[in-house]
Amino acid sequence: MLVGNMGIRSKIFMIVLPLIITPLVFTAIVSGLSARNGITTVATQFLQFKSEQLLSYANNQWQLLESNNLQDNQSFLEAAKSAVTSFSVNMTRSDTELIFAVTPDGTIEMQTRAFDLGEGERGRIAQLIAEDMGGWQELAVGGAARVANVVIFPPFRWTIFVTEEKRTFYKAVNDIVYRVVIILGISLAAALFMLIIFTGILTRPLRNVVAAMTDIITTNDLSKRVEVLYRDETGKLGHTFNLMVGELQNAYNNIKSYALRAVVAQAKEQKIRNIFQKYVPKDVIDQFFANPERMLIGEDRILAVLFSDIRSFTTISERMRPDELVESLNQYFTIMVDTIMGKNGIVDKYIGDAIMAFFGAPVRREDDAQQSVYAGLEMLETLSDFNRWQVQKGRPEFRIGIGINYGTVTVGNIGSEKKMDYT
Repeated sequence: MLVGNMGIRSKIFMIVLPLIITPLVFTAIVSGLSARNGITTVATQFLQFKSEQLLSYANNQWQLLESNNLQDNQSFLEAAKSAVTSFSVNMTRSDTELIFAVTPDGTIEMQTRAFDLGEGERGRIAQLIAEDMGGWQELAVGGAARVANVVIFPPFRWTIFVTEEKRTFYKAVNDIVYRVVIILGISLAAALFMLIIFTGILTRPLRNVVAAMTDIITTNDLSKRVEVLYRDETGKLGHTFNLMVGELQNAYNNIKSYALRAVVAQAKEQKIRNIFQKYVPKDVIDQFFANPERMLIGEDRILAVLFSDIRSFTTISERMRPDELVESLNQYFTIMVDTIMGKNGIVDKYIGDAIMAFFGAPVRREDDAQQSVYAGLEMLETLSDFNRWQVQKGRPEFRIGIGINYGTVTVGNIGSEKKMDYT
């Protein structure tokens, strides 16, 4: 999950850094160990050489005593030991070197400089003497950790320790390790710096594509393009992205154009509907837009057909001015048409002062006949409201007659393609 949330630069770092660090660390470790082993071998051989030189000088002193038959003479024996001590002092080259000899009872009979042994240090030395352990050893002397080459000189009953402080002995090794660590750190820093630069260069085209995509999503501006930086896979990616955005822009422009045309067409259709609903029933208009090729085909239906007319309309019209007559008729038709349409009726036509309406087409309902009767009764009730309006205007009242027939008829658009009438 963590890797999935990481950026591509971080992933490159995770892949490349181990490839860089592993050989560097391995080289540093191998170099450090090789240097340590090499220097340790040389230093060990150097201590061993000093031990051999000291042991050779002590043997010469002993042979000199033996050749003069003075080995039992205490004075000459002490003089020989003193000579060995002086030779040991001359062998030391630094203040950290220490050569000393210990007898089996733990007495220090020879030393190149004064020092004190702790209890633990004496125990360790006593153990080495008791077990006749010679050669390379590590021990503590005078509170300091030391490395030593141990040899035994039986004539004097000495166990000789040629020692050097451990930190001095390994100083060159530690210096090398320190330098290796510094070089390793510098190498890693340089590698990291170069990796940052190179990953930035490599991922720049990808970052440009991401930035362009984000900008497009934010601003909906499909004119954005990315700069093609390299002629490689990332360059092909940028070029392909530009082609894709170009095609999307063309498609978007086509969609906008189509949407505009659709909106305009819808607005025109709605305008046509609004106009023709005044002349043709809404359901008929819906059928026309849904299936225009069937509009000239009639069909048999069981309908309720309602006729109403104004009694003595000729006499009434002779008593009114034309403008008053038109106003009264419009008011009368408005009330009656609203009543008919409120009962799901369709006003087919006006025949002078008469109204023809039908129930059951183009949409059929189970209660068409019943609704036609309700419409007729409500027309008689609303006539009273109209007559009150007529009286207020000083005009004669209307009386109407209503007839309803229920049966099978042929209903549909009658006429031609240029002029039709739904009846």
